Amino acid sequence: MNNDNPFVPRAIQDSDCGVRSDVARLMAMVDLGHSSWPVTVAILAEMTAAGVDLDAAAVSIAVKVSMLRWSQAERAKPPLTSAAYQPQLHSGQIVYYVRRGDLVKIGTTSDPAGRFGALLPDEILAFEPGAQREEAQRHRQFDHLRPSSRTEYFTAAPELLAHIRAMRTAHGEPDPAWPTMANRPTRPSADYLPSPMITASDAAKQFGIKPERVRAWASRGRLHAVGVSQQGQKLYLTGHIEHLLDLR
Repeated sequence: MNNDNPFVPRAIQDSDCGVRSDVARLMAMVDLGHSSWPVTVAILAEMTAAGVDLDAAAVSIAVKVSMLRWSQAERAKPPLTSAAYQPQLHSGQIVYYVRRGDLVKIGTTSDPAGRFGALLPDEILAFEPGAQREEAQRHRQFDHLRPSSRTEYFTAAPELLAHIRAMRTAHGEPDPAWPTMANRPTRPSADYLPSPMITASDAAKQFGIKPERVRAWASRGRLHAVGVSQQGQKLYLTGHIEHLLDLR
């Protein structure tokens, strides 16, 4: 008899008995009751396009790879919480993720506008409700991505970027009004109090380095000028220079 199941390609059907027995054995290796099966199908399609013979060994590999990809995606999803229980949300404190150059800073604040006005990150990536305890948990979670044990900055590895995407999905986009290098106001106001600013020459004296090092950071895009002194010299955030020194 003919099998008219639209989900079974005719190439794997037998004109009299439906799906061929050898193909049926391979199909039985894919657990259609598990949520990972669409990933398995996609991998098998890639293998077929690459000219791989889909024998039992190949299907077994596809199943294992799909389970790995599926489990990684599941771990990246934000944890489900009861609508009646949202820890730290009432306090107004957040754990934030901001980008400065190629690194991501994980910190906490109860005054995002003031904190980002002082920090002036290149980009605000995400946030989540939390205070010092949650910040410490994230620091431990991504400790292996620190370029220096003394810094709150982390390498932007895929696992950290996946977590950041999950935080944006769970808690929404960062407020576009929060200050960054791109939208900083020309003139500071009471709502915008930047951290101390310093010239390359003064930074050299304060930190015992050569002015050329500061200028080299600026030329490579690792340090951004945030103003100009009355003498026409470029001004940099002291905290940004301290951060770069921590990475030595």
